[in-house]
Amino acid sequence: MQRIARLIVVLALASLSACSFADAHIKAQRAEYDAIAPEYLTYVEADESLTDNDKRLRQVTVQQWDRRITALEYLNDKGQELTK
Repeated sequence: MQRIARLIVVLALASLSACSFADAHIKAQRAEYDAIAPEYLTYVEADESLTDNDKRLRQVTVQQWDRRITALEYLNDKGQELTK
């Protein structure tokens, strides 16, 4: 019986540490995006050597980057709700 109780405690602690790591990682990704994306998009718009298609591809890439982070934030929030 003590073995099962210890296992439950270990699993609970492992799940808590995994959540906090995921949360920190997602926050770091959002901070990176917030620091880089606006300046990059300004550069793309101003770069006369890029065609309209080149610019659009880069804009879509940044949009997809934001959507991936947003999805991770959503899933992380839902996961935290389930563990409360």
